[in-house]
Amino acid sequence: MKGLVFRLWIVLALTSTATPNMVPAHKSQIDTCMDRLFESIQTSQVQQETQFIPLWSFYKQRGAYPCYMKGNFHGTFDQALLRNKLRFFDNNVFTTSYVMTLLLEAFALTGSRKPSEEHVVLGIDSFLDYLDKNRPYNHSILSFWPLKYSQTKQFWQANPANTLPYLDLMELVPVKQVASFFQSLGFKDIEDFLEYFYADRKENKKLLFLPPDQDTSSVHIAFGATLRSLRETFPKAWLRWEGRNPRKSTVLEAYKNYSYRPFSGDTDSNSIDPRTYFYLREFLDEAKENGSDVALITTWAQTLTEQQQYSSKGSTMARGINNVCLGVTANAVLGITRALISGLFEESLVAGDPLMRQIYLNSSTLLAYQLDKNLTGRPDLALMYYPTRVQFDWMVSRTVAELESARRRQGYLSPLLQTVYDTLVPSARGSITRRLMNSVQRDSAAHAYYEDFLGAADVSPFGSPIKTGEDRIFCTALAVNTLVNIWTHPVHIVRSTETATHLAWDIATPSLVVETVGKAIEWLVHNSLSGHFKPYGAIFSASYKWSRTLPYRYPGNRYQFLNGTEITPWSRYPPDHLTSYMVRGYIPPSEYQVLLDNDQFGQPVPRDFHGFNADHTKYMWYWDSEPFTYSVSLLALAKYSSILDEHTPGN
Repeated sequence: MKGLVFRLWIVLALTSTATPNMVPAHKSQIDTCMDRLFESIQTSQVQQETQFIPLWSFYKQRGAYPCYMKGNFHGTFDQALLRNKLRFFDNNVFTTSYVMTLLLEAFALTGSRKPSEEHVVLGIDSFLDYLDKNRPYNHSILSFWPLKYSQTKQFWQANPANTLPYLDLMELVPVKQVASFFQSLGFKDIEDFLEYFYADRKENKKLLFLPPDQDTSSVHIAFGATLRSLRETFPKAWLRWEGRNPRKSTVLEAYKNYSYRPFSGDTDSNSIDPRTYFYLREFLDEAKENGSDVALITTWAQTLTEQQQYSSKGSTMARGINNVCLGVTANAVLGITRALISGLFEESLVAGDPLMRQIYLNSSTLLAYQLDKNLTGRPDLALMYYPTRVQFDWMVSRTVAELESARRRQGYLSPLLQTVYDTLVPSARGSITRRLMNSVQRDSAAHAYYEDFLGAADVSPFGSPIKTGEDRIFCTALAVNTLVNIWTHPVHIVRSTETATHLAWDIATPSLVVETVGKAIEWLVHNSLSGHFKPYGAIFSASYKWSRTLPYRYPGNRYQFLNGTEITPWSRYPPDHLTSYMVRGYIPPSEYQVLLDNDQFGQPVPRDFHGFNADHTKYMWYWDSEPFTYSVSLLALAKYSSILDEHTPGN
């Protein structure tokens, strides 16, 4: 009886998301909400380092903004409990860079809620732990996790300091007895998870020793470019960042060195994850038919040759092969664009370098192509590390807004930037806008909101569906930012001795867009800090979601050990953390179709995507950050509050 009462109490707690009666948000309410969001973000930054103590405290790096690694457990009440309560504090440069960038963007727009320069410098100082110290020269190539020197390997290894210890502890804990205890309480799903986690502990540990990644470097460059534009306001922070990055252009060199070039004869460049090739193949087929070359930005700053050298030291690409993630591509395109516009990079570094120019333009073209193709129906593969769809839309819209702002301010764009503008704007105003207009939802007060998969697939003990809207704040804020980025432009209002910059809706903006943004802002003002909804959101994820997203489920033509030795026949050795399975070169459509029609390692090729909550076997790991959610919410409110009334003159 006690167990039933306990389970019913959990259900009530999970379903307590009733929305109060709402009234339209006024400017004073928006300002108050922004003040509270800003205060919450500022105070969340870690000011004093804390040490890892098992089951007691996590290691928290000074200067970091909180981020947690979680599992997308969903279904029964104990799965929901795991999703919300089982979490690991994760120190990573990605979250801190992003949060500080968004704070700077909001300040630049409103001129208020200025981040403390001490907070910004504290974050910059933490970046030193992420610099790839295995490269014997000055550079700006970063690792997602802090690096720790291994005396035995004589090598700097990735160090997810709160995850590795728990994997090691699995060797000491009587897991089966603990699992049986939870089963006796009625928590069968918790028992299943513990047994799975224990069985895969060694494999999972190997997958944590990752090389530097280009996504982190792109986000870092975007932060630097943002800071450069505000260097007069944040002089100390700018000098600190600039002094730490004397060779910023090494990021561009890395884009080139690790680019995916399927039509190249170089096996380091023409080999790619089969999951990438699956969703990318139509894009490549069209390029081949048109006689066009292709060069794209990849995720990992490592080649197969380098992997052969460093895998034994503790640096191996996830699943042993590089990939092209559209989220990574979008971050890189923004980083390059903002760096060029801000003057962080001289434009000649891109426009005057044939390969770098091609990578920049090909990447922009790929983003537009995939938006118009709805990610070829496979967001689980195309957005390998960014499962929240509206987040990808927002990423692309940031480049659109950056280019629009520069175009209005300067009166023109360079031919290079104009090409990117002309490539992205039609897809943003077309495909992205249509998708957001079709996916908007309304509450009982007719206010607009968006949500994705977190907390959208739970059930009560009686089998009825439960929706907790755990990523509703996150998605709604992203959607507002996206639509404002796409459909507004900056205007300059001269008042007495000063000029204020505001935003104005473009004359072609659909009325439904304006109305939806207004209603979504009202929803955010009333809910972002109300406690009715969690400020959660999958800001990124592991590439593995379930068995249908493993590389060896998709057609490939090369299978080898990490040391480069080919494996033949493939049945001789099952895929694991010691192998690399890939597509090498270009496969014509007729040949690829034959591979599609045949089993891969004894299993059929998964053709469709049924949502991130479709599978209950094993678990999808994702990263969540309340400061990130609050930062995009703050920026959404800041953008909306700066939009001029339609009758206000501008230029």
